[in-house]
Amino acid sequence: MSALLVLAATAAFADAEEGAIVQMREACRQSDAPQTQIDACTTLIKALRPQGRELAQALYHRGVGYAAKTDYANAVRDFTQALKFAPNSTDALYNRGGAYTKLGQWDDALADFNALLAIVPNDPDSFYARAWVHAQRGDDKAAIADLDRVLSIAPDDQEALLDRGGMSIRAGRYDDAIRDFGQLLKLDPKAAAAAYNRGRAYYAKQDFKNAAADFALALKLRADNPYAALRLYLAQSHLGKGDAAVLKKGIDKLDPSIWPRPLLELFTGTGEDPALIAGINELPSTLRTDVLCEAQYYLGERALLKGDKRKARDYFAAAAGAASTTTERIDAKAALARVE
Repeated sequence: MSALLVLAATAAFADAEEGAIVQMREACRQSDAPQTQIDACTTLIKALRPQGRELAQALYHRGVGYAAKTDYANAVRDFTQALKFAPNSTDALYNRGGAYTKLGQWDDALADFNALLAIVPNDPDSFYARAWVHAQRGDDKAAIADLDRVLSIAPDDQEALLDRGGMSIRAGRYDDAIRDFGQLLKLDPKAAAAAYNRGRAYYAKQDFKNAAADFALALKLRADNPYAALRLYLAQSHLGKGDAAVLKKGIDKLDPSIWPRPLLELFTGTGEDPALIAGINELPSTLRTDVLCEAQYYLGERALLKGDKRKARDYFAAAAGAASTTTERIDAKAALARVE
């Protein structure tokens, strides 16, 4: 083979090798196929042994792949390694913070979002993420403050308005919640969640007239929400005009075996409290806590309507102390103040 042919063959091989490397790097950056991304990044790291920023990028992208597969422990490992080579990588900090939240490591997540906001002080996404962490840590004041920052940057952020309103209810700031949900309804008149939650805030204030109006609106916007039907009935009952037809419409939307149909049926006069609680206790443990919390809250409201404050207090206390993530746990705490 002539020298020219040898040089041509060598160049062709080099081009092919370079092409394979380019493809590998591209696959490492693609997040639509997580396992392919992980494999490509791993091969890239082992084959090329990149250093510095290039290694940080490969580790970061592999972490993204692991996170997409919900393997958050390995995602944290790779984001942490990436940050050793690129300490100010906002993407790695943001995603590691997010992975920590999935692992329930709230303090670690908070540290990452604090570090991120030190680098990008006015980033609404980072404020939003940190607000979520504060909320999970039970720091309502700090969560609301971060959502304030989000809304100072983007006043019409509907998701932030909804979340700040919800946090304000949890913090007992009902007028603030009413304002946020009202603003959200101006931006989106069909926002059923805003109407429902504003009704919760009015109800907590014992403004049953406005609560009934909002629950009726929520039911109009989303007719398949049995909780809106039940809460509308409760608000109406406090006004002396509970309409059982509202409950029956809610029941008609539910399969006989689907919760909360047994609860709505109880309010129409079918069944008794002990039978309902006994049925709930037979549910799988993964469902039981939230369902029992809901039942205890509404049974407390039922007892209160019947004038039995002691029984209502017991139900509300049980719901408020439950390890539940339902809105009824929050509302039970507010209800306790009404029966003290």
